[in-house]
Amino acid sequence: MLKNKIEYFLFISVVKTVNIFGIKKARIFANVLAFIFYSILKLRKKVVIDNLTKAFPNKPHQEILSIAKENYFHISLTFIEMMCVPYTSQEEIIKMVSSETDHKIKQLHGLGKGLILLTAHMGNWELIPAAFARKLGIEIHLLSKNQRNGYITDWITNMRKVHGNKIVMLGQSVRDIFKVLMDGGIVGVVGDQRGSIESQRVKYFGIDTAVYSGTASIALKLHSPILLAMIIRQPDYTYKVDFIELNYDHLDGKDEERIIKINQKYMNILEEYVREHPEQWFWMHNIWKY
Repeated sequence: MLKNKIEYFLFISVVKTVNIFGIKKARIFANVLAFIFYSILKLRKKVVIDNLTKAFPNKPHQEILSIAKENYFHISLTFIEMMCVPYTSQEEIIKMVSSETDHKIKQLHGLGKGLILLTAHMGNWELIPAAFARKLGIEIHLLSKNQRNGYITDWITNMRKVHGNKIVMLGQSVRDIFKVLMDGGIVGVVGDQRGSIESQRVKYFGIDTAVYSGTASIALKLHSPILLAMIIRQPDYTYKVDFIELNYDHLDGKDEERIIKINQKYMNILEEYVREHPEQWFWMHNIWKY
């Protein structure tokens, strides 16, 4: 308990410090954090380099190291921006995030079957619900995971709710997700987490990868549309979001086979974006642990 309180005190101290400067000026801390995590603490450095080497076996080692360093900068920047989200106006967040395809949210939501908004640990995924909830006058129920430190879990929960969204905690999630979708609501899911050792496998960068089947299974049961949201950080630190419908009506086979095909389509699209912007995906995640 004391350890959690100390960690939270340090975390909040950093949050308050970066917010003295505001979200734009606070970005200057990203280089400092990236240097500390990559060069001094070497936080998950081996995992990052191993993952990049597996994903891009034909890239020379120096290029892998260069992508890894840039990746630490982008991840540091994402967390700094995340710390600023509760203290940044809705207008400023909306200015930061643009899309030419956000009309698909209203279009698919209007079908009355609920909507699964599926994203990934790419760019700054936290800005998608923060930007589009108020902009489009919608409410997104975000699937959220408990952190080891309960105080930080509470902070993250409040951060995600501050711009008009709601939280569905992992664990109680299946029942609650069904209810939200059956009521015609929108559920937001970050879907690129590693599944359990018993999970289905799909190909990601040509490698067998464990994935969770829950989201695809629920979509099939309720006939809810799935809309992918891929967010990319631009050189000027604004963001562009591509909304892509993952149509699964034409997929044949039994439900288990269709679930695999849905997940494979999702991972194929994610891989396209990661290949184009490898520095912006969360390589610290040990996606190929088994």
